[in-house]
Amino acid sequence: MSNFVYTLKDLMIEHNLTQSKLAEVLEIDCSTISKYLCGNQSPDFDIVIKIADYFDCTLDYLLGRTDENKRKDFHACPPFGTRFLFLLDKYKLSRYKLQQNTHIAKSTMYYWQTGKSKPTIDSLIALAKEFGCSVDFVVGRVDFE
Repeated sequence: MSNFVYTLKDLMIEHNLTQSKLAEVLEIDCSTISKYLCGNQSPDFDIVIKIADYFDCTLDYLLGRTDENKRKDFHACPPFGTRFLFLLDKYKLSRYKLQQNTHIAKSTMYYWQTGKSKPTIDSLIALAKEFGCSVDFVVGRVDFE
């Protein structure tokens, strides 16, 4: 999570952006931005994508998985439940095997599949590591790896 904090701070400096302006853009409370910057709170699935979209950066760059921002043509993410099933099929992995490898609860995966919840940042990173792909590919911001 600390890599996210440093990257967000750097991006805000590069864009000469205040906490209140970023909060306005993201349509969230300024205190929430402050919590992100202090490392006291992580953005949820939708907000982390909004942040990456606003700064036109990859999720892997924003989350500190890479030091280089390889900009791509991003598009809107499909519903995560649909994307999750696509990933399981593409990588020929069962939820059971995925749970064993990532320690993400099967019930959590069920909630993703049914649209009752979306993954946390840590879960997105774990999925990207397990599938050997980018976080942007996991969420469907890019089509190909």
